[in-house]
Amino acid sequence: MHNIVVIGNIMVDIIVSLGKSIKVNNLIPGMSVNVENITISHGGVGNIATALALLGNIVYLIGKCGNDYFGKEYVKELIKWKVRPLIDFDNKYCTGLVISLIEKTGERTMFGYPGANQNLRKEHLLKVICELPEKIDSVFVDGYAMRLRSTAKNIIWFVQMLKSRYDPTIFMDASLPTLPTQRVYYLDQLIEFSDVLFFNKEEALLYTKSTNVKESLKKFRELVHGDKIIVIKLGSNGALCLDLKTNSVVYAKAFKAKVIDTTGAGDAFNAAFIHMYLKGRNINKALVFANWFAARTIEKYGARTFPSKEQVDRFLLKLNKREISHEI
Repeated sequence: MHNIVVIGNIMVDIIVSLGKSIKVNNLIPGMSVNVENITISHGGVGNIATALALLGNIVYLIGKCGNDYFGKEYVKELIKWKVRPLIDFDNKYCTGLVISLIEKTGERTMFGYPGANQNLRKEHLLKVICELPEKIDSVFVDGYAMRLRSTAKNIIWFVQMLKSRYDPTIFMDASLPTLPTQRVYYLDQLIEFSDVLFFNKEEALLYTKSTNVKESLKKFRELVHGDKIIVIKLGSNGALCLDLKTNSVVYAKAFKAKVIDTTGAGDAFNAAFIHMYLKGRNINKALVFANWFAARTIEKYGARTFPSKEQVDRFLLKLNKREISHEI
């Protein structure tokens, strides 16, 4: 069991299934349409926090949400998952929202509003430090929060404070935007503080300006300094890890899955890797467990449909007995 701080964007997802006959390109300003279905779920950095709590860790989630219905329900849900929310309610902005319009083909058109996330202030973070325990083993930073300039600056300051006070293992998900109009602020500083960096394949290629994964590994060795670990998520092709300390690469293939909904797959992977890595610094086992945990999560609808604690315990027992190996 580890004490883990998670900091990032608090978002509520509103998912609109348009149905057979409606396409986004055909929508006309002023028109009124009936859709097939609308669902509301809690997303953002809470996905990783809840997964880490399920795995038996003590998790403190730090963030900002609106003093509204969505924000209060978000916090209630965290408490159900046994996450300890250190959340500030904002009276100026509403809770962050992502509205997704989904066509029958599965194509998504998304509209995001950061809401209260853009107002995460030092005053709240100072109060949070006083509420944390004497020992913090790890900090996870959500890269999406680093797209908001003022929030990013305060998170950098906060991570520096935690680093000097607790010397925790710091994990960061890059969450690099693909749109040229967006950016991740203070990215180089955050990478400098971090011990383990998560990228998906597209982000790895974008950050290193590479055309393939092999080339990106070579460039990561040039761009990133220190004894860091770089994890690249390859989706259905598994995942690999570059250990800059030993200059070695570990690859683990994916597990078979009956894919229903890939929402939150990356969050599930990150949480499982963090949990397993903190247990023994074994990169091989962490990769295998993360691949398995993500595979089981995407077999149901929703981002928080993680495997049960009983399923996890059975899998880890087999993994520790070397009855399971997805390494190459």
